[in-house]
Amino acid sequence: MAAHDRVTASSFEAVRDSVARLQPEDKVRLWQLLEAEIGLAEEAVWEMDPAIQSEIREARTAYDKGDYVTLEEYLTDRNDRME
Repeated sequence: MAAHDRVTASSFEAVRDSVARLQPEDKVRLWQLLEAEIGLAEEAVWEMDPAIQSEIREARTAYDKGDYVTLEEYLTDRNDRME
């Protein structure tokens, strides 16, 4: 990890304190930014996980074989079962 990538306790506290002083609309914007960044980080981790990669391959194989149910088909079937 590069030195500029490290977050020390004191720098984290400074960020926390800065966030606490933000206006509500700026907090929402920050939240949206963080949500997007976290999503990208999760995807990067998933791409390196062999178990996830195996599940993706299995899902693609099933899709290629037509072994899936569309959302519309699922909802229709579910509604039919509830009646």
